[in-house]
Amino acid sequence: VVAGGMFGMFYFASLYVQQILGYDPLQAGAAFLPVSAGIMGGAIVSQQLIDRVGIKPVVIPGMTLASIGLVILASTTKVDGTYLQLLAGLLPMSIGMGMTFVPMTLVATSRIDTADAGLASGVFNTSQQVGGALGLAILATFAVNKTSNVLAGISGKPDQLAQATALVEGFQTAFMAAAGLMILGLLVVFFFFNDTATTEIYTG
Repeated sequence: VVAGGMFGMFYFASLYVQQILGYDPLQAGAAFLPVSAGIMGGAIVSQQLIDRVGIKPVVIPGMTLASIGLVILASTTKVDGTYLQLLAGLLPMSIGMGMTFVPMTLVATSRIDTADAGLASGVFNTSQQVGGALGLAILATFAVNKTSNVLAGISGKPDQLAQATALVEGFQTAFMAAAGLMILGLLVVFFFFNDTATTEIYTG
């Protein structure tokens, strides 16, 4: 569910900057450079904090921050929106991603016998890819249905502005659904993840 929410952010945000803000592919790629910086920053912070407080106290704030970023994206993606407004959601989302994926990787690959290390890593990577694909399929369904419903409510042939508005409302719905996936993952971590093994990971 976490991978689904995060993959959805990249997909719909990239569509937004190209189809609504009018960026060409090169500009769209450059627009996501701050996201890469945010992921790296979040990863560095999480590595420092895990040594001190453990995995669970890092994952929960990270996923919370990512959820907040997705909700902000849902509110700042508008037909007349700007890149700076979009960045207000991308930055907390990216930092939260960095803070989440490092602990998730540790959970998936720690306390594994040496003979099973490759298998554990493969299962973890596969779960991310499958989760991202399934999550994106779900989010795309929500987005398309919302856009179709908005267009169906317009009498006559929709003009360019109406089409853009319907498309953006679909993006907004997808971002909110992605936030829902992230919150679901947050609840799983909060109620079911046992952090007592963290000390063993770092002390042997």
